[in-house]
Amino acid sequence: MLLPMNLDPQALLTSLSDATRLRLIYLFARRGELCVCQLVTALDCPQPKVSKHLGILRKKAIIVGRREGQWIHYRINSDLHVWANNTINELVLGCCTRSPHQEDEARLLETPPISRCA
Repeated sequence: MLLPMNLDPQALLTSLSDATRLRLIYLFARRGELCVCQLVTALDCPQPKVSKHLGILRKKAIIVGRREGQWIHYRINSDLHVWANNTINELVLGCCTRSPHQEDEARLLETPPISRCA
């Protein structure tokens, strides 16, 4: 597993400054581990766009993935420094009542699990 040793505040904030990446982090923080197909549904974005942004977060070790068959499931890296976790938690708290975060989560919850990764 890639450890976020060289993650500094500027790198974290730069990584989360993009709206799509902030939406992804919000969903991970609220729902835990999610598959790429679930994220595509929730964000209502094309898979290549979602994968591009996941790659940026993964490169900085903000998220980690695990393979299950042909699917990759991502989650927030549990080895993040306390300050990074606190920053993410505060950002998520600020997003809870705002659009598009509520709509993303609603789409995720409305989609039957069986149809997400078909």
